[in-house]
Amino acid sequence: MKYGQIFFSIFFFLWLLSAIPAVNDCSAYSFIDESGIKETGQATGHASISLTQRSPAQMLGMIIKVLLSFLGVVFLIIMIYAGYSWMMARGNEQVAEKAKGTIVNATIGLIIIMLAYAITVFIGGQLAGSTAVG
Repeated sequence: MKYGQIFFSIFFFLWLLSAIPAVNDCSAYSFIDESGIKETGQATGHASISLTQRSPAQMLGMIIKVLLSFLGVVFLIIMIYAGYSWMMARGNEQVAEKAKGTIVNATIGLIIIMLAYAITVFIGGQLAGSTAVG
């Protein structure tokens, strides 16, 4: 597979992901408004938090979670690609070694992502004075 094809595939996948929020806005049935769950939550003392009621710190935390989740999906795709390359090496040592290197590098990347999440949660908790994780 050429680099142009890989770039196009990644670009197309990201373009599809950008269309997902638009699909949610076009729904004809609003579960929260029409199912009665909103009234039940208010009766039991659970207040709903919409996106407009969130603080900037909560919004930043939500954005970081989405980005780190996306990086987890990228890790999964890279691992599947590397595993497939290793299986299809057919005895070619160079291709197998390249696939092994890709797996090692993807694992190191995942560890870095997990450490970034842990540091973000720790620093965010210290700045907000909260011990809640997530």
